[in-house]
Amino acid sequence: VATMPNTNTLIDPLSSTVVVTTPTTQEDLASHTASVDVKVHPIIPVADYRFEECKWSGTSYDVIDSVNGLNGKARHGAQTINHYLAYDDNNFSTAWRSGKFDGHNDYIYIHNNQKLQITGDQTMCAWVKPSKFSERRNIIAKAFGGEGTITQETDGGLTYYYGTGGGDTTPYQGFGSNATLNKNYWSHICIVRDLHNMKLKWYINNIKTHEGNAHYSQATAGTNPLKIAAGYVHKFKGLIDEVEIYNIALDDKAVNDMFGTSVAI
Repeated sequence: VATMPNTNTLIDPLSSTVVVTTPTTQEDLASHTASVDVKVHPIIPVADYRFEECKWSGTSYDVIDSVNGLNGKARHGAQTINHYLAYDDNNFSTAWRSGKFDGHNDYIYIHNNQKLQITGDQTMCAWVKPSKFSERRNIIAKAFGGEGTITQETDGGLTYYYGTGGGDTTPYQGFGSNATLNKNYWSHICIVRDLHNMKLKWYINNIKTHEGNAHYSQATAGTNPLKIAAGYVHKFKGLIDEVEIYNIALDDKAVNDMFGTSVAI
């Protein structure tokens, strides 16, 4: 019985065609080794805010976007905090950092940019740990009648808005998560706007909680800045981490992969 020779597998990132070539040299046939090299076009967000900075100055744009340099400014005292994993009663190891927001006046401000004026397919994701549900609060906001906004409702549910007004104005569509967050617990949230198929999808902790029809075939871009922990209603109170914004509609597997590799818990 012949063993499998070394195999090189290439995936065309444009067509997803798998090309397999099998070397036939005597050395390869005698190696008794099977290897697969896969080249996959990466899924890259438009903006990715990890909140790993030790401190935000509040005066410079030092809230880092690791992809396109769409850096933000921390307003009114927003800061990052450490999170720890305990090894024993006396020794702790720093695991990660996140942004802490007081729900009163602090938030992250990012200048309007063409890359953030997403009018077609879109995905917004973040880890959130809310500590107050008494008012409606914004988690990520560009424009509820434009490129898109995520609002936390008073029952802990989420609503995504987008529209053709180009700003915080009508007309717009609201699309609820049909599931609620738990106060003082981390949750991974993800909204997918798939306008190629005219669908909206909510995911919470890797579970698709709601799928429905999109009303508008594209959003209208506006001039609003992007805000994290603020928007058109009250400011978010709690912790936020790993904010990612895409100009594509992520599928179930991509959302699952993101949930599985994120660090906020």
